[in-house]
Amino acid sequence: MRMSTTLNCVVELVIKHFKESTRGNGLTERRANIISTWNDRVFDTGATKKDIAELEKKLQIPIIVKMFPDRVFYNSGCYQSNGRKPVEILDHNFHGWGVNDGNFPSTKTIRYYTGDMFKWIKSNMKDVPVNVWLFRGGNDYDQFVMRNDSVKDNCDSGIIYRTEELQNEMIEFAK
Repeated sequence: MRMSTTLNCVVELVIKHFKESTRGNGLTERRANIISTWNDRVFDTGATKKDIAELEKKLQIPIIVKMFPDRVFYNSGCYQSNGRKPVEILDHNFHGWGVNDGNFPSTKTIRYYTGDMFKWIKSNMKDVPVNVWLFRGGNDYDQFVMRNDSVKDNCDSGIIYRTEELQNEMIEFAK
């Protein structure tokens, strides 16, 4: 099977689903081969509804794709009576996310960035898709929040990025 950096986002979520499954529903060699073959076929073009239906049929596990915020894009209704938990995917900006990836973190650590916020995000996040919540102060965006994936097993932890100047202004305003 390919390295995870060359996997389609849908494939990454399906593999994660199987790895977290219990009692015989894990990622078997047969399932890994089906997923890998499917990934090779759809990697360059992206997955369509028809492609997802094909993967669902081959794996015989329900796959549900929702559009942000909560509209169902794909749910065949098949394979749901076999007692297996469905693979749930949130489609946002043509990228597949886990259903918990869209939750706004409640605990936040403050970090500073310098320069243009959008350029900073682009240069520091490279080509890794991430959820970022942007905040507007006055006429422009001046801070953002993203999930802190370095905190294991805590999808509620986040990092708020702002300029040090903005932080000092906020402290002064609060006094």
